[in-house]
Amino acid sequence: MSRSQLVPMRAPLVLRSTVFSCAALTAVVFALYGPSFRYSFQLYDDNAYVTDNSFVRGGLTATSVAWAFRDDGPERRIEWHPLTMISHMLDVQLWGMRSGFHHLTNVFFHALNTCLLFLFLKRETEESGKAWLTAALFALHPINVESVAWIAERKNLLSMCFWLLTLISYGSYLRRPTRLRYSVAFGWYVLGWLSKPIMAVLPMILMLLDFWPWKRWTAGQEQGETLRELAAEKWPFFALAIPLGAWACFVQQHVGTLKQGVPFSWSSQWTPALVAFALSPFKMLWPTRLTFFYPLTGLTLPLTQWGPSLLLVVAVSWLALRIRRSAPYFFVGWAWYIITYLPASGLLMQIGLYSHEDHLLYLPMVGLLICLVWSISKFMTLARAPSGFRTATSAAVLVIVVLLSRRQLNYWDDSVSLLRHEWDVIGNPSLNPRARNNLCGLYMFHADHWAEEQRLIEAAEGYQHALWLEPGNVYLALKLTGLEVRLGQVEQAQRTVATTLQWHPDNARLLKAQDYLRAHYRGQHRSRTTEARPNAVN
Repeated sequence: MSRSQLVPMRAPLVLRSTVFSCAALTAVVFALYGPSFRYSFQLYDDNAYVTDNSFVRGGLTATSVAWAFRDDGPERRIEWHPLTMISHMLDVQLWGMRSGFHHLTNVFFHALNTCLLFLFLKRETEESGKAWLTAALFALHPINVESVAWIAERKNLLSMCFWLLTLISYGSYLRRPTRLRYSVAFGWYVLGWLSKPIMAVLPMILMLLDFWPWKRWTAGQEQGETLRELAAEKWPFFALAIPLGAWACFVQQHVGTLKQGVPFSWSSQWTPALVAFALSPFKMLWPTRLTFFYPLTGLTLPLTQWGPSLLLVVAVSWLALRIRRSAPYFFVGWAWYIITYLPASGLLMQIGLYSHEDHLLYLPMVGLLICLVWSISKFMTLARAPSGFRTATSAAVLVIVVLLSRRQLNYWDDSVSLLRHEWDVIGNPSLNPRARNNLCGLYMFHADHWAEEQRLIEAAEGYQHALWLEPGNVYLALKLTGLEVRLGQVEQAQRTVATTLQWHPDNARLLKAQDYLRAHYRGQHRSRTTEARPNAVN
């Protein structure tokens, strides 16, 4: 058989292999996240995005779509992402308020992103094995559980989908440059912007990919003219990023999320961000004690914490720059991580009351995985490791990752499980006052909702955790006391009031509650004695 006959026969085999690889990735995603179809909405953020949002609860209507683009009023989001809100409306239109189907949509997009990541890496690097392992680790890693199991993080999934579609389409444009192909890539980019403002940094990632794997410029040649030409080629992407990036900052400033950082000094913002930059790669390698809320301290971290972090980030960045010719994948992967994590790290501006969040690593982690997989593969090649050993090692790593992810997924069953895990990881009285206050507010928020839903045991537990963090809080003490009385725990209610009175001995509300509980306890004791006497006589 001639060589010309072999080439046409190879194409169906490659297509079949690609389809099988995507099917396998999709299967493992749905197998891992299958339990989430039974999970409920979370109180934190899911209420603002879906359950308590009147526009979303109304389904897909002209009024709700117009609001998604206008995004005003009391139900305004902290970010302008109309397409994300429309996706939630479409879920309600199709499935109503059945939370399992909303979770199903998230799992679908995560599976789609996994396949798109594999297709992009396979096509551009021509390394099928490495591309599949990178995509599989992305699909199954515990850090990504938060983005998939949290319905409110749909924006992460949607923006990642359009991000990858933009890269794939731009790669197609480079193979056969036409206006249509360029327009398709730019169209995906616009849709990504309507999903999440993280798309602002995508033009810089395109410049990185020009270095590797597209190899349109190299470190050894005269770079100035080449870089100017490559940047000019992408001018519509940069042009759109500037006004929409400014609009995103304006929206966050108008809503007030940026104002939460005003009382903090600049050093109290960049030191936690710097630690997060250094910590995230370790969390990817050793994903334990993950939770959904890491409270912001509001204090400048000591040199012993941010100093080593700065040294690590600078050292790895220097190494990536130094070996950019021999290991371009490491340079591009590390730069991908730095660039995509920078807007959300808090280094440029502080948003919200968290020091860092795991779901913010959904896109940046791709860069870290590229560094890891390609570097280990090269090491094994240099060490002449047998192919069987490589396969067994990869399989073992994937099994471990699946087990860790399944355990992490169990915490997302409902808000009670999530808060209990939060307490196990973070909740301790050794936190500084700012962090204690942030975490206390989180527990109080959930406890108030559980009390409204008549979930008295869970509400009491939430108030107990909040009161432990702020032991002198009269409001919390009275809330907890009322629930303990309703649960028949009068003696415990008396202890709660007595403990809080040590902080505020002259508080009229606490003294009144103490008198009421004493009278209530005496009356309850008399009724018990009266009921017990006939039994004693008999």
